[in-house]
Amino acid sequence: MTAILSPDIAGALTTNSAAAAIGSASSSFASGSTRLFVVDNGTDAGLFLFTSSAQNATVSASELAQIATFHGTTTLASDYVFMA
Repeated sequence: MTAILSPDIAGALTTNSAAAAIGSASSSFASGSTRLFVVDNGTDAGLFLFTSSAQNATVSASELAQIATFHGTTTLASDYVFMA
């Protein structure tokens, strides 16, 4: 899994707004591959689990599940540590 941070989104943190902010990757995701995405709206931050449903580069709302919301805070890449 890889954490990828996107710029601020407008409005509520939803799978639709997160997918719009994340957009597409530069190359295809393998079907079933997973990633973590963090987006914020300038007030709150949301952590989303992406599971690719097809071999393509598109991140769609139906492939995202919101797994956490950090209320009253935005985050930076340096806020996260991932270990295998």
